[in-house]
Amino acid sequence: MIRSGSSVTRRCLSTLPKFNYKVEDLYDTNYLNLPRLPLPSVQGTLKRYLETVSPLATPEELAHTARVTQDFETNLAPKLHAELVKLDQCKGYPFSYIETFWDEMYQGGRWPVMVNSNPFYVFEDEENPADYQQTWRAANLASGCLRWWRKVVEGKLEADMERDSPLCMYGFGYVFGTTRVPQVGRDKVVPNYHSKHIIVICHHQYYRVDVLDEKGRAISSENLKCILDNIKEEVAGFKSEDVGLLTTAERDFWAQARTRLVADSTNKTSVDEIDKCLFTIVLEEKDCSDDNCKSKIMLTGDDGSGRWFDKHSIIATNDGTLGMNFDHTFGDGMTWNRMVKEVFEDMRQMKSGLSPLPSPASDSFNGSAQKLSWNLSPESKTDIEIARKDSLALVNDVDTHVLKFTDFGRDRMKEMKVSPDAAAQLSFQLAYAKVHGKNAAVYEACAMKNYLHGRTETIRACSTDSIAMVSAFLSGSDSDTKRKLLQSAASTHINIAKGAKACSGPFQGVDRHLYAMKNIAARLGLSHPFFEDPLYSRTSTWILSTSNVTHPFVDNFGFGAVTGNGYGLGYMTLKNSIPVNITSYNSCPETSSKVMGQAIAESLQDFNRLF
Repeated sequence: MIRSGSSVTRRCLSTLPKFNYKVEDLYDTNYLNLPRLPLPSVQGTLKRYLETVSPLATPEELAHTARVTQDFETNLAPKLHAELVKLDQCKGYPFSYIETFWDEMYQGGRWPVMVNSNPFYVFEDEENPADYQQTWRAANLASGCLRWWRKVVEGKLEADMERDSPLCMYGFGYVFGTTRVPQVGRDKVVPNYHSKHIIVICHHQYYRVDVLDEKGRAISSENLKCILDNIKEEVAGFKSEDVGLLTTAERDFWAQARTRLVADSTNKTSVDEIDKCLFTIVLEEKDCSDDNCKSKIMLTGDDGSGRWFDKHSIIATNDGTLGMNFDHTFGDGMTWNRMVKEVFEDMRQMKSGLSPLPSPASDSFNGSAQKLSWNLSPESKTDIEIARKDSLALVNDVDTHVLKFTDFGRDRMKEMKVSPDAAAQLSFQLAYAKVHGKNAAVYEACAMKNYLHGRTETIRACSTDSIAMVSAFLSGSDSDTKRKLLQSAASTHINIAKGAKACSGPFQGVDRHLYAMKNIAARLGLSHPFFEDPLYSRTSTWILSTSNVTHPFVDNFGFGAVTGNGYGLGYMTLKNSIPVNITSYNSCPETSSKVMGQAIAESLQDFNRLF
């Protein structure tokens, strides 16, 4: 699973160029005249590939892999690459050589999207005078999202920028309204640009709520409080029939269960309402006792119930903790980050009485709320019960620990003359070696929005220099040696990150090109020892799957580990702190998120003592 979330340096909104578009055309029109994602050369990719696997290989393994790679480069790779050249010349879809296979990976993956795909944000706490924090915060965020979405739909969103260069906008048209519809073999992504309702989920019941009336007014806290009060007056106990549990299931199972579910017209109407909603609001019954609890609530909830994981969801707990769970199928972190930043800035402006982003004078209206009805057959009840058991097993398997490292942050790292992101990455590698006594393949997400329909590339963060640094710390080398190796490894990390983004040069990314060639080979019924090489498998199994979302208004960010014996590390490099959300699996006896967190904190202190 590929994740994104790098921060963006953008100019003031008022100075961004405007461009005219229709939201329906954002997907397939290159309004900003962006370049296509470059297709690297076979020689460049395979040369760099051998360099990236060498730190994790024995001499014998590397010699074998070099022979296999040379044969692959000579006998099969040119044919596979030629097919990619044809794909790259398409005038419409696919908009890059990788897009067909990337969409197949996300939409064709049969794993449950809960934990395995969907990431989450926890937003900063805030004080407000409202008596009821939960509905006040949920409605405030929802209204901000709706005002922002109105700009997108009306073609008024300014071009996304990185420094002075425009970035691809296609993902913005999919932020709200889009749904992932389960189908056997491969799911379908369906946009609903002009929807004007949301779904509120509370106590395992589902309400359709109208928003964005003809004057563009959004939802209010009173709308949500009325739903909450109404539910409290009803008889509790709908969990066993919570249809949303089906969205936690393996995708083929969900697809077949959905077919049985919507055979009834009442159920079909309710599912259609959820599919077409802009997003869901989850009014979570629990309080959050600590950061670990917040992480669990936003990633899965107690048992996966009370959610619809095929849609973006705003989640507000009983004590007012606020976050979002994102469907990763059709979007990545940079797109969400811009939305979140502008929504929260708009919310703060509204709260302070300043002029907000364009919106009507009246901010809310009394939207109608309609409870969705279900007519569940014995077969559908059985499906839900199976999903409930599997969901609970997965939820209980996730081992979460939130490290709030507050001894220092990016300012101190800059004093060390070490990139903050590189320092965090190197602390992860050193920590893993301390805990497990070995090195591991590391994935860091690199956003590629500077290219048309660009999504992500892999920063292969484990390098010869990073392993030399780790070895120096573990072997007790002198401080001068460790300091020089740390700064050298950090410099190399920056070069690798830049190379991944550039798609060329001595540090270019290799994983998208290799993945595309592997898929072309499968399509043509061809095989080669290159793709069966144990070193290829080991160095592309991301024991450390990492992503940096250093972003205003976000307090915590996380996702599930992508392999059973690995860790998921969602982190931020803030001015005076380094929060890291760590996930692993209880079913793996070798991993421990808490122990890994302690080792990361210790490694950061090791770096600090050198300076």
